[in-house]
Amino acid sequence: MAAQKFELFMGCMGNGTTVCNKAVYEHGDYKTIAHISNHGVIKFYVPEDYIPADAMEKIKKTAERSKAEFMEKWNRKTTRQKCEYMLDIPSIGYGGVMNPFYVIWDNNKELPFEERVKLMEDEFFKMHM
Repeated sequence: MAAQKFELFMGCMGNGTTVCNKAVYEHGDYKTIAHISNHGVIKFYVPEDYIPADAMEKIKKTAERSKAEFMEKWNRKTTRQKCEYMLDIPSIGYGGVMNPFYVIWDNNKELPFEERVKLMEDEFFKMHM
């Protein structure tokens, strides 16, 4: 059941792409219908059947492009750069104390640097991709 009034609008706000229905105002702004993370993950704020098929296709293509661009940049990073990136991720939703990558880092001190970062990377892809 797609919205009768629908005009797709996407804007980059620095933390991914905000997806809106420009035809509907809510709280003084366009109605937010989804967010696409910089990693290409879509979080919907409306039932998916609210979004017309052509708009959904554009949203999915944008997410695929975001993921591909992220992976291209990720694969060019050094092991140290990957480690720094993951350790800089905010800890919101993880007990508020420490991000999960610090936990992996601290719990595997016996492993070489590259192996510790690989464990962190595996967890990062599970959580954020």
